[in-house]
Amino acid sequence: MRADAADCWTDSIVTEVVRIGLTSTEPNVRADVWRNAHAAHTHPLLLQPLLHALSSDPIGSVRAEAAETLNLYLDQPGIRAALESAAAYDIDAEVRQQAEAALADPQNSF
Repeated sequence: MRADAADCWTDSIVTEVVRIGLTSTEPNVRADVWRNAHAAHTHPLLLQPLLHALSSDPIGSVRAEAAETLNLYLDQPGIRAALESAAAYDIDAEVRQQAEAALADPQNSF
């Protein structure tokens, strides 16, 4: 599903992607969802689920992928603060590093 065309990411597709990202019992699937959401555009239905994944997922690789994708949303309220908190306080070094990278290089495709 990682496509640069914004028209591929309809509300119904994003709703299903979010459902999978928030409910899958497989950490690799959840991480893949947030990684693949890092396309060349944003979608408003992804914002809150990405924040939830960054702050609440029990698996570091999932939180790291959410941090990477959130760099596309730095212009939205609260995103910079959430990434700064993850960069400073997350227990996983990969998450801290990805959050720092997202803050340092907005809009970058890692």
